[in-house]
Amino acid sequence: MKKIIDGKLFNTETAERICSTGFSSPGDFRYWKDTLYKTKKGTYFIHGKGGPRSHYAVNIGNNTISGSEEMWTVGEDVAKKFCEENDVSKAEELFGEEIEEG
Repeated sequence: MKKIIDGKLFNTETAERICSTGFSSPGDFRYWKDTLYKTKKGTYFIHGKGGPRSHYAVNIGNNTISGSEEMWTVGEDVAKKFCEENDVSKAEELFGEEIEEG
């Protein structure tokens, strides 16, 4: 997916995929998936998509609901938290110096 946000182009095909989280598989109406990406310039963004019974559901008229997808930028603090919650290895790789031993 490509999207222009605040005059800048974000593209899931050219950005580095960091990690993702989700529920079920695309055939399930409740399916959803959020994936964290990082651009070559170091900006983090999330691409999310889901079915008609997910939080990505949109009303398309005529009493009909469809799935959709969206993209938005996030700061480094949100990207770090996303990694910590979904891929500890990637969190250590990207933010290791900021993570304390428990």
